[in-house]
Amino acid sequence: MKQLGENDPVLIKALEDIVQASLSEALPQKPVYTLREILPHKTAVDLKGLAKASQVTGYSKMKKAELVHALCDSLPNPDNIEIALNCLERQEWEFFKKAAKQKQLADNLAFVDSFVTTQSFGFLQAFFNDGNMIFVVPEEIRTVFADMVRNGTADRIERSVLLDCYARAAVNLYGIIPLDELAELFNGQNEEKATEDELFSTLLRHIHEESVYCFWEEYLVHTDFEEDDFSGVAALKEAIRGKKRYIPPKEEFLQYADDDYYEQTPQVEKLEGFIFENLTQDRMDAMEIADEIVLTCMAEARMKDVMGVFEEHGIVFQGKEQVERLMPILTDVWNNVRIWSNKGHTPNEMTDNFGRPVLRVLPGAGKKPGRNDPCPCGSGKKYKKCCGRND
Repeated sequence: MKQLGENDPVLIKALEDIVQASLSEALPQKPVYTLREILPHKTAVDLKGLAKASQVTGYSKMKKAELVHALCDSLPNPDNIEIALNCLERQEWEFFKKAAKQKQLADNLAFVDSFVTTQSFGFLQAFFNDGNMIFVVPEEIRTVFADMVRNGTADRIERSVLLDCYARAAVNLYGIIPLDELAELFNGQNEEKATEDELFSTLLRHIHEESVYCFWEEYLVHTDFEEDDFSGVAALKEAIRGKKRYIPPKEEFLQYADDDYYEQTPQVEKLEGFIFENLTQDRMDAMEIADEIVLTCMAEARMKDVMGVFEEHGIVFQGKEQVERLMPILTDVWNNVRIWSNKGHTPNEMTDNFGRPVLRVLPGAGKKPGRNDPCPCGSGKKYKKCCGRND
């Protein structure tokens, strides 16, 4: 992806979107700093949600003032705060720590995903005042968290969040990984080593409805495999047999904890440029279409699905010649994305016994598999849940 200048309209539009998303979660007023000042500004529905999460007895029959009073007592509970903070993802944890160090944090470019969860817990509140986004951790919560920093609880949360980040990155990049290999990967990049027992007990606490990983036998696997009762795991195990695992440096590896992360390669930049110059004159549209195509290729979908991205965006090709110019670009993108069936390697990185690149041909031709057969793309899923899902 090309670097954007500060006056680039694409960058300006992206920044506006960030601000608008954050504004929708902020109280439009001057910041206040205690639970007794903040909570009355929330709706009764929000207060009851907080009360339920805090296990306030009889909350359903309480009036708003009673809810505020009860929550002022229950929210600063150190045990409940520790349990809740242990559930945070890395960016949420980092933002909370930053905000908790000061009376108020001014940040007009904070992503809504970095604070909306802690705000839903009642541990942080966003305000919009005088053209600025202000974030406040209530004084009662800040006091408890300061004690957690002093007694080592915050360090334990830090490690829990890091282990969860490794797990998310691993299943997004590999699909499946044995727990002992995840421990080996972690220990190769961190001074404080982790055991399989620590990984299991820690990650078990992070598993919930929206988790991207779960346990299956001795493996940590992506939750996509739940759709077919894990029958696709065996196919993926067979596809990766004998292949070496791709392991990037720590900070790059941890970026894969973001479900939508992928490497920005020259091939992706070329695709984006082709789309912008030939199919749409909107840079944001070109970036969005290229983004969706890359993620579709990473899912090892068929050519039909890749071309379907253009159709979904209302793109009409101006003839066969234009499509023929596009196809080599798509193939280059296809062969330079990281896929589960290559243990995170791109097809271009895989070599056969003769040292030649083992490239993929965009799928779509050949004998059609049965709907319950393993998908020929090597993803490990059944055909009906993968490349055949739109048949």
